[in-house]
Amino acid sequence: MTIPEAQETIFNMLKRAICESVEVTMVNKGAIKITTPFIDWKGYPVFIYVTKEGKITDGGNTINQLKSLKVEVNFEEWLFKEDFFDRYQIEQIRGCLEPKQPESPESILSYLQGIARIPSFFEPKPIYSSADNFPSIARKFAMEALIEVYQKPDSVENRQWATAYIRPRSVPLQSGIEVHSDMSPQNENVMIKIISHASSSSSDKRQHVAYNVLDPLLWKQENKKVQFYALLQNKEDYPRDSRELLEAEAEGIIETKDSESKFEIAKILIEV
Repeated sequence: MTIPEAQETIFNMLKRAICESVEVTMVNKGAIKITTPFIDWKGYPVFIYVTKEGKITDGGNTINQLKSLKVEVNFEEWLFKEDFFDRYQIEQIRGCLEPKQPESPESILSYLQGIARIPSFFEPKPIYSSADNFPSIARKFAMEALIEVYQKPDSVENRQWATAYIRPRSVPLQSGIEVHSDMSPQNENVMIKIISHASSSSSDKRQHVAYNVLDPLLWKQENKKVQFYALLQNKEDYPRDSRELLEAEAEGIIETKDSESKFEIAKILIEV
């Protein structure tokens, strides 16, 4: 079939843009992360993981998003869930969503469109308390990460072991003041700050981030070995100048929205 040059130009442009937007990066345990042209409910590219055995999964990201929106129960009780999963070739394996026919390109494309759409069907619950609750959510996230990553069974004894690393820690400085880490990494030169207030006004967010960056800056004046890590739900929730401040001062920014972050926070608490 021959088409006019103007039409062919647009066709080739779209084809090239779609193909070139597919990117791959290596992640933990030999898996790869594939970024796709699809856009999720917040306007970010949808990505999936492929294990070295060839298993395709969202890594739990979709359900983690629903948890952060406080609508996981609504999703589990959704009357159209089964029909939606059938139409978009999705199946739920514990906390992850996977394509029903991973050997079929058409099934994978439907699956990608489906997981991109799911959060948009549920109205977020009032998030006025999310800023107040996020420190508790972050500590629970870190505890579960420690137990999972270090392959310890979920028991009272192992939760007590993990609790030692997620409790706050104070550090007295020579100046007579104390600085505070929101968790207690094994390396005493590491400071973790939990960044919350994601639903506050922009000015409150700026003030909150600046306040949390102050402690590691003061500590670094006396101890050049200090490493500062920021733990938050989503970096994009904060104003650009706050993000730039964190990026300039922190050795790492861990976002709980990313399923890979459980490996990051566990490693920082135990191995860094």
